Amino acid sequence: MTKVYKQAEHAIIFNRVSSVNQDFHSSGEHQYAVCEKYCQNKGLSILGAYGMIETAYKRRRPGFESILGCLEQHHGVPVALVVTSVDRLLRSFCFLDRLNKLREEGRLELHFVEEKLLLSANSTPEDVLMFENKVAEAKYYSAKISETTKARIEWLNEQGIYTREAPIGYTNCEMDGVKWIYPDTQAAKVSHLFEIYLIPEMDIKKLLAVAQVMNLRTSRGKLVSRKTLVALLKREFYCGRFFSRGRFYDHKYHCLVNDMIFQAVQKKLDRELGKVANKETEVQVAA
Repeated sequence: MTKVYKQAEHAIIFNRVSSVNQDFHSSGEHQYAVCEKYCQNKGLSILGAYGMIETAYKRRRPGFESILGCLEQHHGVPVALVVTSVDRLLRSFCFLDRLNKLREEGRLELHFVEEKLLLSANSTPEDVLMFENKVAEAKYYSAKISETTKARIEWLNEQGIYTREAPIGYTNCEMDGVKWIYPDTQAAKVSHLFEIYLIPEMDIKKLLAVAQVMNLRTSRGKLVSRKTLVALLKREFYCGRFFSRGRFYDHKYHCLVNDMIFQAVQKKLDRELGKVANKETEVQVAA
């Protein structure tokens, strides 16, 4: 005799956007309104709502995994997970087995508003197949977007255009619809640090003190630390190159340091950092 599971009376609403570049406030409100109306029509009382900014294509999804973990701890009457569409919940098969296990045990229902699809322990194989096909479609769509994005970034790299956040001393700008990177108010500070580091008595500790007196700050507004300063001195962007996807490219932006100074700084930096590493090794051996 086939066991008939009880229907869910309570619901959790799940909303998601892929990145911070999307308008979560607008999209999240729209998704919630659609799901809220659905719950009202179905007579489901809303226990809570979760909004996530994360891609559904990756294997690691901390926000979604925390919700899934809570659902796995729940026993008793099933809970309905209400989502506007399948691709808002999943864009890969990574979490499909865990969701299906909860569903098959009668602990979870999956409600997809746009597809008019409800999956429970009593669902037919046809409904389950439809769901999995929708997940496959979403996965394919994400893979195509990823492939197109990678190809575009590769083309931009070849043109000498840097697509990420500008380093300290530069700013990302857009003029007449064209994105570009320009030296900012900290550019002269960065150039000065490269130059004075080559003074024989100057070391990283003293240079850090100078940088902080100059009020050199990161893009997040914090004073530079020793780690940030060392990374800055090593960054080839300042002399005309950037690293992307396993290789260097020449960029088209204004250089803050010429190549001769940059290479001289690297040699001195290697010597100083090598001495620090040797001292740390000696201390460990002595201990």
